[in-house]
Amino acid sequence: VLIPPRPPRRGLPLATRASFHDAVHNGTQAFYTPQERLAWSPSPEPTEGWRDRLADQITYVAEEENRFLGFATLNHSGHFDLLYTASFATRRGIATALYKPCMTDPDIADQTHFDTAASHMSRMIFAKQGWVVERKQTVERHGQHLTNFVMSYTRA
Repeated sequence: VLIPPRPPRRGLPLATRASFHDAVHNGTQAFYTPQERLAWSPSPEPTEGWRDRLADQITYVAEEENRFLGFATLNHSGHFDLLYTASFATRRGIATALYKPCMTDPDIADQTHFDTAASHMSRMIFAKQGWVVERKQTVERHGQHLTNFVMSYTRA
């Protein structure tokens, strides 16, 4: 069940951060080493600025029977910031179900160009939606160098 965007409710920052941490540590083993995953998400606790990061963006969450399945955020200038699915809910179409309402949200109806920095895992999801890899890049997190992909999408 998708929940429409709303101001972060009590508990949402904790639920999204825990889901983010789980997805990083339990859903990306095929692409990132344990050290890289630890650098990417050292803790399931919300980091400083996490609540504000969510509050400043269009946010959709997926929940089923009171279980948090995943979330997606898109800022108002077309940057797709976060798209994470809980590891126990992968390959169920949750990421696509979260992606679609973000891209059709009325707040970004006039936006034609979108970008993201996609992990190996999310690159596949975005590519299926017609996004193009502009370049591969390496970012540093806590002393580890992580590979991601700058992607873009232009809609007519």
